[in-house]
Amino acid sequence: MEQLRDGVIARLILIGIEGGDVGERARLSIALADKLRAHPSFVGIQNGDAATQERDRVCFFTNRYLLGPAVTSQRFRCRRLTSIDCGLLDALAGNAGLVLKQLLPRDPTGETLQLLGQFNGTSQPHSVSGAWASRDETRALLLAQTRIDGSDTEAQAQAIETIQRSFHHIAGSSADTRLVLSGTSVMSVSARGTIEREVSRLAAMSVVLVISLLLLVYRSGWLLVLGLLPVASGALVGIAAVSLGFGHVHGLTLGFGTTLIGEAVDYSIYLFLQRAGGENPSAFWRTIRLGVLTSCAGFAALLFSGFPGLSQVGLVFDQWPGGCGTGHALRAVLDAA
Repeated sequence: MEQLRDGVIARLILIGIEGGDVGERARLSIALADKLRAHPSFVGIQNGDAATQERDRVCFFTNRYLLGPAVTSQRFRCRRLTSIDCGLLDALAGNAGLVLKQLLPRDPTGETLQLLGQFNGTSQPHSVSGAWASRDETRALLLAQTRIDGSDTEAQAQAIETIQRSFHHIAGSSADTRLVLSGTSVMSVSARGTIEREVSRLAAMSVVLVISLLLLVYRSGWLLVLGLLPVASGALVGIAAVSLGFGHVHGLTLGFGTTLIGEAVDYSIYLFLQRAGGENPSAFWRTIRLGVLTSCAGFAALLFSGFPGLSQVGLVFDQWPGGCGTGHALRAVLDAA
């Protein structure tokens, strides 16, 4: 869960530029990288351009003794230094001799080589015209790391919008080029959009059906309005509590929150039907309060989840059944009437 919130993978966005020719894609890649580096939403933008690689080399060399994996107190003993120097002198006769000849006077223990050795994989990104490209050279590639947490879908959506807006500004008249995005944050934002659309559609259908059924039973617009108060108040309190506690509302919360419409509207239905039957609701309200407390106690367990979406579900579920408080207010209104 910690990696999903704060891990590097959760904050990476893969960017592809398609269409146009090789030179045009490389130009757009370099221009887009320069523009995004100046935006505060991103920690770093990588696309394999020479300027970035040179900055990385300077950073590694400057901090070689801080970052070097082999730097220990034992490394600087006389016998160990002699062994290191002998190894580097032997390497001068190899393929890297020219590089070592320039490096050794400033880095006699070879810490830079040790550090860079961590990044030497069996497969390196393909580069065309000074920028990363796919193996078939049909797409320019960039890697963006956002500054915000991966679980903050609203901020991730704004970062994605920034990428798209910057690309369209740079591309200008290059209508034959297009932008493609991937990554966990892109998938999260897309899923949230799908959930919100589905929730809006299904919630609208549910509200229409519930209102129609209540009108059929109550045959009174006044009772219908009073019956929907627990639903509306519970929804407002739940969403407000989630917004204050988390700063944003997860799509998962909206999706599961709509399932509480039936539970919240039950309070007013029970009250109205009992009053219509002439029954004393005092004993019944004790049962309703017990039901609300057990619901809140069950959903409260979700508050301790490590996933923000489930924590929000637990909070909104605890608040929404609180529409029972509105049910007490309804009782007072009816008694006064």
